Amino acid sequence: MEDHNIVALKDRYGNIDEAIDNKIEFTEIISEILPELKLHIDTPGGIWLTREEAEKVKELLLKEGKMNPSKNRQRGKATERAIAKRLGGKRVGILGREDVSHPVFSIECKSVSRFVGGKWFLQAVRNCEKGKIPAVIVHVTGQHYKNDYVILKLRDFEDFLGKL
Repeated sequence: MEDHNIVALKDRYGNIDEAIDNKIEFTEIISEILPELKLHIDTPGGIWLTREEAEKVKELLLKEGKMNPSKNRQRGKATERAIAKRLGGKRVGILGREDVSHPVFSIECKSVSRFVGGKWFLQAVRNCEKGKIPAVIVHVTGQHYKNDYVILKLRDFEDFLGKL
């Protein structure tokens, strides 16, 4: 018997492929779900998965060829190497430590197929005055502003580092 959450996903979107096409990033979600007992997947209907349910979704994605942990690790390592080279750092990539060692920054690299911040950044570029650097600052409601996140293009970040 299929798990009720998998059935709900299939009922809502027709199948897993269509759900993925509707920008539900299961491969990213699974990696976040496993260490947690429950995690809310931010979909219009809102779905809660227990660890066991997440494992079932993971098995289904593996079976349907939508998730390839080996390929993901290779892509992550390639990203770490490229970033280390560009920023003058060294790829460390040991689980539980920084991905790239740098004299100033402790760098954690992520390689994703889709990124919601990309839309925000396009808006910043469109609204950017000539001669300025577009940036996005993400504030999480309820958090202190000093903990907000800053998104820059890598080339602008590199230019900024070069001026230090």
